[in-house]
Amino acid sequence: MPGLALVLNEARDSLEPQAISLTSLPPELQRDWLSADGQARLSVIPKGDSNNDQVLSHFIDAVTRLIPDASGTPISIRQGGRAVVRAFTEAGTLSFIAITVLLLVVLRRVRDVAITMAPIVLTGFLTLGSCVAIGQPLNFANIIALPLLFGIGVAFHIYFVMSWRAGVRTF
Repeated sequence: MPGLALVLNEARDSLEPQAISLTSLPPELQRDWLSADGQARLSVIPKGDSNNDQVLSHFIDAVTRLIPDASGTPISIRQGGRAVVRAFTEAGTLSFIAITVLLLVVLRRVRDVAITMAPIVLTGFLTLGSCVAIGQPLNFANIIALPLLFGIGVAFHIYFVMSWRAGVRTF
């Protein structure tokens, strides 16, 4: 078995530890951990469960207090999350305004627009209140769905308003 001798030699070599120095490290590893001016990259991890938002938030705050321009996965996750929340908050606000303006143009009565939008606003408040009451944190799925719910909710309720305007009183 020609490959067996090679594997056994590699295993024997790996069982004979040798001193490690910066010069003995492979060049690609040196490039990953040392800058051209000799500064070393430092890797730190949080103490505790890094999947816990409070632990991770405390860790990020402690690191950025010491090193304001620190980077890495936890910081990227936090900043990415904030960007997504900001974007969808803006999308939700703009969709609410656009739908309200569109309804004002189409329905031409503030009362009818209020009747169309009231169930959506009430549903939003009840959903947020329920999340707080049961301890369900808002997540990306909730935030992404918000602008979509505005459009779907209006599409359904506008039929009631249009039927009511046409004289239909029973549904």
